[in-house]
Amino acid sequence: MCLASVALGTSCKDDETHFLQRSHDALSFPYLNSTKELLVLTNGSWKITPDDTWISCSPGEGNGAPKEQAVNITVAQNDGAERTGSVTLSDGLKELVIRVTQEDGFFTVGSPEIAPSFDLYEELVDKRVTIPYQKSKPGYKADVTATLEGAGAEGIAIESLSGYEMEAGDGAIPLALSGTPTKKGPITVKLHVEISSVATPYDLTAESRAKLAGEVTVTMFKLLPRLAVLDWGDYEKGTGTNFNNGTPRSFSFGLALEEEGDNLRNYTSKTADWLTASSMFFAHNRFAFGNLQPGTTYWFWIVAHELGPNKEDSDKTWLSFTTPEENLAPNVILYKDFDDFWFRGCPIYQAFGVEVTNAQIGANIDPDDPNCPAATGKIVNPVNSTDSFFNYVGSATDNRGPVKAAKLWEAWWEGDTYGTNYADADYPGWQGFWVRTQTGAALLSTASVSGYIKTPKLTGIGEGTADITVTCHTAPYFEPYHSWGQDHEQHYIQVEGPGTITDGGPTKAEPTGAATANTDKQVTVQCSTHVDSDKIPTTDYVNPTEHVVKIAGATKETRIVIAAHPYGTKHYRLWIDDIQVTKDR
Repeated sequence: MCLASVALGTSCKDDETHFLQRSHDALSFPYLNSTKELLVLTNGSWKITPDDTWISCSPGEGNGAPKEQAVNITVAQNDGAERTGSVTLSDGLKELVIRVTQEDGFFTVGSPEIAPSFDLYEELVDKRVTIPYQKSKPGYKADVTATLEGAGAEGIAIESLSGYEMEAGDGAIPLALSGTPTKKGPITVKLHVEISSVATPYDLTAESRAKLAGEVTVTMFKLLPRLAVLDWGDYEKGTGTNFNNGTPRSFSFGLALEEEGDNLRNYTSKTADWLTASSMFFAHNRFAFGNLQPGTTYWFWIVAHELGPNKEDSDKTWLSFTTPEENLAPNVILYKDFDDFWFRGCPIYQAFGVEVTNAQIGANIDPDDPNCPAATGKIVNPVNSTDSFFNYVGSATDNRGPVKAAKLWEAWWEGDTYGTNYADADYPGWQGFWVRTQTGAALLSTASVSGYIKTPKLTGIGEGTADITVTCHTAPYFEPYHSWGQDHEQHYIQVEGPGTITDGGPTKAEPTGAATANTDKQVTVQCSTHVDSDKIPTTDYVNPTEHVVKIAGATKETRIVIAAHPYGTKHYRLWIDDIQVTKDR
């Protein structure tokens, strides 16, 4: 019987009395000179021979023993491409070939690395440029000539190196920076690198800049087909007036269709615009742009003001982005995400927005006109909202009514689709009471009066009846750090007209307070909380709760109503976003 084991391969003589075993069929090596062990087990004499000059074996032969015998397989340093060879183990009767591979040994130098920026007037301590390399060989040394160029290089220096001993393998060559930047602007690092035993030198560059402390780095916080929220960090809560910490919070920023192009929107803000009240504090330097065009590239720019001891302006920072296309499922018969609303704050993403006054609204403001007053207005905090337009639906004289604000009503409440007879009791379009608009959301109710929003008639159902699914996102109103914390966390979803609720969904709840019971026409749903016991937000932005309600027997006369609970001992305001109705069958 052949005496092979699981770990060792075997060759057996025909009479099965002699055996030859090895621990590996193949061995792989790094590019450096290195050794690995091969175990041999046999009951006779054996030899092992390298088949390539870059491989050696020690010992090269031996006699059978009661236990495995170790053979060192050694490969020479590889300075070229990956290579494959072999060694042959034999006992005079059989030969076993062990495959040997070694990775390539090409030495490479990577792009130099440097911090993206350095603050003006701050001494450089433990700052450096590093030149990464891969697969260095023993004895390699580097000579580096380093120079700095650009306005931002004023006041700083970089060391050059001679005979720098590189570690074998992967590593980096460090070049120390010193001094204190005294002028803002670009910094270009130019490096000439020569490596011993490497014929070709390397000429490399790296870019950084000297900037004022407090200059911003912009990120895209949220991007939707018609809404973009830009973020440039947080303002640390202070103990001064309205939580001022003594440093400026003042910016100019805008939106264009190309870098350095004409502004579509352009805002200049002061610290007082960001720190608005002693009862609430919004930490995020964040702004929302609504009513954008899907599939369009925009350029956002920003300048920070009053930076450094000389109260200077920062350089202009640009960020480009492209809004995604809007794609709705074919069975969606109604959808409203409020992202075409772009006046006042953006509560869902806790972003500041632009103020538009009632007088400007009453001058027949056109929200689709890029030159409307909102393109250059004052910024307002995330919870700032307009008054309710629906409360003035029958007024011909109020600034918020459909006569004086005709273009806004047509654009936001779809008068161009459902007609302009808004005051008709059977008006087929949007209806409501105490529905206040914000950027990307609607706010129901006041601190003391409950409100509702009612969808248009679901004409997309067509003739006959249909089963539908209603989805909406809602969140209780709150003002960060305010004494009351957060408003009531429940509200109604109701069916007006034909149809009955068959499934209240996972957020269905037993109503509390003065709210009436759940029926087949009305369900109470529960929202998540967003502040802790100290009235501090628990999330970086409002994460509305998704409610999903199933309704049977709906027709083209059916409407869906989202309503606050009856006013009681609590506040009943809530934010609404993403109302969608799908026709299931």
